[in-house]
Amino acid sequence: MSRTPRAPLTYADDAPEGHVALLGFRSTAEEAQGVAYLVRWLVEHERIDPNDIGILFRGDYQSRFSHPIRKQLEVAGIPVVDSQRAKRLMEEADTRRLLATLQLLVNPTDSLAWWSLMHLQSGIGSAAVDYILGLAHEGGTTFGRATAANAPDFPGLSKSLSARMEKLWREVTTTIDQLAPDLPKKSDGWGALVAGFVAAGRLPTCSDELLTAIAETDEEDDGVPFEEFVARFGLRLREHVEADQTGVRCMTMAASKGLTMRACVVVGVEDDLIPRPGEDLNEERRLLYVAMTRAREHLVLTWVERRQGPAARSGRTNVGRRHASDLLRGGPVESQRGTDFIANL
Repeated sequence: MSRTPRAPLTYADDAPEGHVALLGFRSTAEEAQGVAYLVRWLVEHERIDPNDIGILFRGDYQSRFSHPIRKQLEVAGIPVVDSQRAKRLMEEADTRRLLATLQLLVNPTDSLAWWSLMHLQSGIGSAAVDYILGLAHEGGTTFGRATAANAPDFPGLSKSLSARMEKLWREVTTTIDQLAPDLPKKSDGWGALVAGFVAAGRLPTCSDELLTAIAETDEEDDGVPFEEFVARFGLRLREHVEADQTGVRCMTMAASKGLTMRACVVVGVEDDLIPRPGEDLNEERRLLYVAMTRAREHLVLTWVERRQGPAARSGRTNVGRRHASDLLRGGPVESQRGTDFIANL
């Protein structure tokens, strides 16, 4: 299905003064230094809050594009939002153990919760998991129900593994049985309540960072049942951790959709990155359009002649000398040497 062509973009009568530039750099390191200098200039000269500055990438697998820029921003003393902070917090063993226990408070035969606890428990691991999976398959039931049906003895396991499984089972079920009677039907402060149980040793321990985040996730509870709090726990924890940070935001072009910022730097606007080889050209063009229209006052796009490090493997391999994206060819802004542009700010 064809789309109706968009009307050409024009300046609004009340549009603020700003910059639009396409900057070419010789290397990945030169680009990172240039972007950091540019951001510092925006903060110090244009008085733009770091929270209102975004750095966008076509993709950022394993932080291959954002890492060198983050390092240079740190050197320049510019705060940067850690986009991986929430992910790391959710992947910590203590976080996973606590979340699994909360899930079992809602449903004592929750399969994912028991699977997680077995994987997290030293000395149990895959042997016990495979054993429970086999029992579940034979009995036509779920992993969680098979766990409950064979507890606490877990016949068929070796004596030592059976003992470890029994210990895990008794510890978890004791926690649930002792805590369940103290849970109200509804609360507008589940986060504070859970944090209090952790502090009192009635729930698995966790890091101070997680404990603080849990206690501060009550703003939207508004009397919801415990089941709903647990179901939304992971998502709201991520949202809270991300909202609690201040600084320049590094994100992909796709993730920036719907956001606007006073200043936006779009990094890696070069062939083999945008458009990506083999991708639909119209979709790639629309994605770049989304990125470019995030900026309200200052828009800078960068490209690099030769990328080094992990980013060099992005796009087509062994591309040699890179060029500014063909999607910008014939546009109103010509590419210029990035170092010269920055020197003239």
